[in-house]
Amino acid sequence: MMFNDAILTIDDVAAFLKIPKSSVYKLIHEAGLPAHRVGKHFRLVQGEVTEWLKQGGLVSTTSSERIREQALV
Repeated sequence: MMFNDAILTIDDVAAFLKIPKSSVYKLIHEAGLPAHRVGKHFRLVQGEVTEWLKQGGLVSTTSSERIREQALV
């Protein structure tokens, strides 16, 4: 983590990604979005979120792709 990386709240990340806050929590718990607990709250480092996105962290799949993936399991 760099010292110049901004510390983001759930609201900040939701606005940045243009998704609901509930989706940010889901990404943290289910998709590995890097977050740090500070008491009862999550804080995210902007650089870590950006790197997670670059690594393909938020990938939109169509319903046909999801059906195909489920059929292969």
